[in-house]
Amino acid sequence: MGTRYPRPLPESARTGYKTTIQSAIGETPFKLVYGAEALIPVEVGTTSLRAELYDASKNNNKRLADLDLIDEEREIAIIKQLAMKQFIQKRHNKKVNPRTFEEGELVLRKTEEARKPQIHGKLAANWEGPF
Repeated sequence: MGTRYPRPLPESARTGYKTTIQSAIGETPFKLVYGAEALIPVEVGTTSLRAELYDASKNNNKRLADLDLIDEEREIAIIKQLAMKQFIQKRHNKKVNPRTFEEGELVLRKTEEARKPQIHGKLAANWEGPF
């Protein structure tokens, strides 16, 4: 049996991901890497407000200012990501019921893959112990 590798995403899907604002950080991955918003292929073929208002001299000055601020934007994105992670963790922990086990109590234990008999294949039990 050969190893199956996932097919690569089409270019349109990759461009869509890179130019979509990620909810955890509030920025696009493209902006965090390059310091500017991406121009998607649809905007290249059609006239858009961005293309009509383009001015080379102003663009160079704005680009240099954006590159100076990119480190701060990345740090802000990291802080936002950590805050979102803490929020999700806090919300998850509200639903968790803590349990304590004493020595000698019977509990169900998930069977490790190495302990499963290979002759049973996919029909092997996933759990061991009393049912």
